Amino acid sequence: MTIKQFDKPTLGHIRKKLQVHLDQLQKELGIELKLGNITYRASLFTGKLTGTIEGHDQEAEDYKQYAKFYELKPEWLGQRIRWTDGKMFTIKGLNTKARKNKVIIEANGKSYRTTVRSIIRAMDLNQTNQ
Repeated sequence: MTIKQFDKPTLGHIRKKLQVHLDQLQKELGIELKLGNITYRASLFTGKLTGTIEGHDQEAEDYKQYAKFYELKPEWLGQRIRWTDGKMFTIKGLNTKARKNKVIIEANGKSYRTTVRSIIRAMDLNQTNQ
């Protein structure tokens, strides 16, 4: 297959092929590789590739290190909280580069981002209801 120009279907095909090779490389090197967003024009595409040491969670590390600067408590990391709609979430980490939604929470294996203020409020409510 010779590619004449880049478009959405072509990049989907390329992403699948790249992922096969990234999966092999991950096993070989013992690291995690994640292919992020791909942007393109007709004759050029760029993508973001992130590599991390297996088992290392930078967002959790950032939470531990920087929580106090945002008036978050370090011991909240990993705690389950009940949200206003009754849903249960786990505090997973902190994205210090985010402008607004800095706190990473998770429910049913899916990650979400929310504000520091929302977490503080939810923790206050959770403590009041206990």
